[in-house]
Amino acid sequence: MHPVITRTRLRPAGFTLIELLTVLSMVAILAAMGAPALQNLLMDMRMTTRVNEFVSHLHLARSAAVHRQQRIALCPSSDQTTCAKAPQWQDGWIVFVNSIVNKHGNETRENSEEILRIQDQQHSSLTIKTVSRNPIEFRPAGTAGGSTATITFCDTRGASKARAVVLSNGGRVRLTTKKPVTLEPLDCV
Repeated sequence: MHPVITRTRLRPAGFTLIELLTVLSMVAILAAMGAPALQNLLMDMRMTTRVNEFVSHLHLARSAAVHRQQRIALCPSSDQTTCAKAPQWQDGWIVFVNSIVNKHGNETRENSEEILRIQDQQHSSLTIKTVSRNPIEFRPAGTAGGSTATITFCDTRGASKARAVVLSNGGRVRLTTKKPVTLEPLDCV
């Protein structure tokens, strides 16, 4: 008997054009649905990072004041060497030894005063404002003389996602998403 040779028809490997277009359209739809959530997550992470940087510099200034038994100040600075006049912190800030204090206080950094830490601008979409306390100064006892300070962090999402750092006269720091006394939403104006 002769062997029977059967030939099977091989199916070509790969995808048809319709299958490929179907998968690509599903991937595009899923990516479009996930993009806003990813953007929101990234903005939350930027906000959290910047708030944590600011709080860590407040803690540094307070502990340096106690340890050195000197006045230590933290002020907004766009050039990272001098204190800015406006209380807008988004361009960066400096922590320095405030050794030259006149009877009315010193709201600037003199060239002879040592800079302990510099923080430059990180994200231009983030604003950091306070209506008072420029600079924030810690005294040798660890207190932050003057009135309490509220430093508000805002981004393009507005007041609904704003956060604030509240500094008490005693030098304690806490975080909030509401105005300290009225518990109203924070302002991002």
